Amino acid sequence: MVIHSARLTLRSLREDDWRNLQHIWSDFEHSEYGQYDVPHPLSDDEVRELTGKLAGYGLSFAVCLTQRHETMIGHVDFHPEKDGLDIGYCFDSAYYRQGYAKEGIQALIRLFSMIGIHKFTAGTGLANVPSVRLLESLGFTRVGTEKVSFYKDAGGRDIYFEGGLFELRTDEEKL
Repeated sequence: MVIHSARLTLRSLREDDWRNLQHIWSDFEHSEYGQYDVPHPLSDDEVRELTGKLAGYGLSFAVCLTQRHETMIGHVDFHPEKDGLDIGYCFDSAYYRQGYAKEGIQALIRLFSMIGIHKFTAGTGLANVPSVRLLESLGFTRVGTEKVSFYKDAGGRDIYFEGGLFELRTDEEKL
């Protein structure tokens, strides 16, 4: 599946995208925001394996610059929930604050809304201000918070942060 927006080409993730994902995930893991997400695998074998699973899953999309289709700058994944889809995303920091994440996610939400999916959820650390702002700019509203831990300290104790739970409804009636 291929979708075009003003500046982007969004296509189904392929197994051969693993090096691109490895670069994007490594970039993110080393950022100040990496602590607010599930750790991504970084070894060649683990990234290849996970990329194969995501590609086979069918709800993962490579976000590429339209002018250079081979330049993958991020990915967006959707995970089915009882009454909608949960969204996850990760972008190369070289492309932050240029509107690419918003443009890509917006195009995908439009696509899924056209086929009858009208509820979208997402979660992010509230201290990850750029991610919170992105979700709000897309029309998501915070519907809750939760205590989240993905990492442990040197003593093996969980390190917690406050996570925000966000929701977007695209149907006309806004159930």
